[in-house]
Amino acid sequence: MANMPIGALAKATGVKVPTIRFYEGIGLLPTPLRTESDRRVYDETAVSRLAFIKHARQLGFSVEAIRDLLDLA
Repeated sequence: MANMPIGALAKATGVKVPTIRFYEGIGLLPTPLRTESDRRVYDETAVSRLAFIKHARQLGFSVEAIRDLLDLA
């Protein structure tokens, strides 16, 4: 599913909208594209990346450790 809104991303990954915004704010998720009405839109890459972040957090990795892992990838 291409160009999904933040709510659909939250539903697809099980991550709450405020958490998604937090991850964007600290740079774990790249800044998404925006529509003409200034709504965030996400692609499958964002779904995969957010799923990775969620799984790493569940395993107990810190935000900084996840950032390092994402940099290595």
